Amino acid sequence: MGYGFDLDEWVTESKLHAWNSYMQDHLGWHHYLGGRPEGPNSGTDHSPWVSWNESMEYSSYEHHRPTYDVYVAALQAVPGKPVLSEDRFRIRPWSGRAKDYNEEKTRRGLWHSTMAGGVANIWGDLTDDDEAGTGISRPYPNKAQIAIYADFWKDRFISTLVRDNSLTDGFAVRSGKGGYVFYQEDTDSIQMDLTDMEGSLTAVAVDAKGSAYVEIPLGLLSATLQTQELPHVSDWAVAVGKLIEATIFADGFESGDTSVWSPAMP
Repeated sequence: MGYGFDLDEWVTESKLHAWNSYMQDHLGWHHYLGGRPEGPNSGTDHSPWVSWNESMEYSSYEHHRPTYDVYVAALQAVPGKPVLSEDRFRIRPWSGRAKDYNEEKTRRGLWHSTMAGGVANIWGDLTDDDEAGTGISRPYPNKAQIAIYADFWKDRFISTLVRDNSLTDGFAVRSGKGGYVFYQEDTDSIQMDLTDMEGSLTAVAVDAKGSAYVEIPLGLLSATLQTQELPHVSDWAVAVGKLIEATIFADGFESGDTSVWSPAMP
């Protein structure tokens, strides 16, 4: 639950933290509470808002059309906390505002925020003339591409994912040595360093710009540095192996592991 928008206009940091304490003391159970500060609207420097977010249950920022690098910086600013990019990412062709989106930027923004480590966003399609301010969000014209994103990550986004772009010429996340996701845009090939992979694993490719969710089998991939050729130029996601959620015990440790588990990517 968020305290509200444009808080810098009427709320101080100390008042926000007092609200948080009051709410947690009086609610029936623990809630994730936050409140959007005034920035950063652009750039990767989140340091001015660290103290604002440290006392909250999730970190909130007013990003304007954030890039992958901005998402990563937001996750790293207050390690271990969920992040909500809390401006509204709307398609508004009539507004003329630089921060607004089109359908392609919306689709790619979904992938970027996930490949960065999982940042929540507020999306909306106001493609009809809504200057009257009704605020109605309509279905996206190309709903299939939004559904492809959702279907791909349905059983793949897990708490033990680690961001590791050293493995590719695009973006990559992995879960140990047995599961990987690679993502790259405007390409018909993806470089993948699978040298640390535990044996050979099967892989599938998904066209993020397709008309429906289709997994294209890539066969059994060996544990080598390789370039995977793809059927045509598009935005592609490749899943190698199976991403498996680790068993977490009450003490915060994984089965067979001595390292402390954290749900946030480094």
